[in-house]
Amino acid sequence: MNGDGINDLIVEEADCNNNSQQGNAYITLLTRNRNSTYNPEQLVHTSHFVNNIAAIRADRNTRPDIVAQNCTKTPCGLIANFNTVLLLNNTPGNFPSAPPNAFEGINVYSPLASTAVSSSVSFAVGAAGQVIMRDVEVWVDGKKLALQLDGFSNYTFLNRSLGLAAGSHAVAIYAAGWDQSLQKKTFTLKVK
Repeated sequence: MNGDGINDLIVEEADCNNNSQQGNAYITLLTRNRNSTYNPEQLVHTSHFVNNIAAIRADRNTRPDIVAQNCTKTPCGLIANFNTVLLLNNTPGNFPSAPPNAFEGINVYSPLASTAVSSSVSFAVGAAGQVIMRDVEVWVDGKKLALQLDGFSNYTFLNRSLGLAAGSHAVAIYAAGWDQSLQKKTFTLKVK
């Protein structure tokens, strides 16, 4: 959301009392840091009731925007009492110069370098596709060494440590969707 290339959290919150909503609802943003900590929350919208929050590219630029359903009058159980709230992102962050053609691809967060200093190599991989993703696989020198199944969103991930012998290894990362779509990313990894 702030253009630093790290996924942030959009959160729905509400004033509560005895497990029921008593007051306002809020959309807040928690921006994430590279060390996996979060900055203090930022309030971006207040309403009587909000739900179905999502990040979209509403104005087709490279900044993600926020859309939600907003209750305009009670009772909020009636669909006629809702409207759509669109919060355009005007953050001056380091966003890409051109919008992506599709929200898909593989990001390898670890190992970050082409050389690993230990025989235990930590793999942290995220993948996104146009359909619900099924799994991420790590193949090293033509052998599948890790598989992490997922299957509930267009985003999937893998976090595994693999023991690799010293030397140079051909690494292939695959991400598969339930529609049999396949993404692939390859690189060479040298283990010292």
